[in-house]
Amino acid sequence: MIESIKSAIKAFAEHHRGEFPTNFIIYRDGVGDAQRDQVLSIEIPQFQKAIGDLYNKAAEKPQITVVVVNKRISQRFFVLDAQGRPQNPPSGCIIDKQLVEKQDSASSKKFDFFMTPASTT
Repeated sequence: MIESIKSAIKAFAEHHRGEFPTNFIIYRDGVGDAQRDQVLSIEIPQFQKAIGDLYNKAAEKPQITVVVVNKRISQRFFVLDAQGRPQNPPSGCIIDKQLVEKQDSASSKKFDFFMTPASTT
């Protein structure tokens, strides 16, 4: 996988005047709770290795952001209407306050957030 990542970075540079990306956003969908640690402990170091090999003389290494999407969750969220009755949240609502947040190290911050992608009735 490391060689594939390097090839992708080089292809990017070919279309951007020889410049490598300054940031990486890794979007992982379909990852179950049991697989989350595997993604972080196996796949991310492969990205870091490929980046380290290509950016070895760069003054600054690019930032890596990893977004792991879980679709089937058991949490339920509601908002109160004008009469104080619970309703489903609107489409695009993001819940990101007072949730599970882990600080692994000074350079790595993991947190959860929830988003309602569609309105329901």
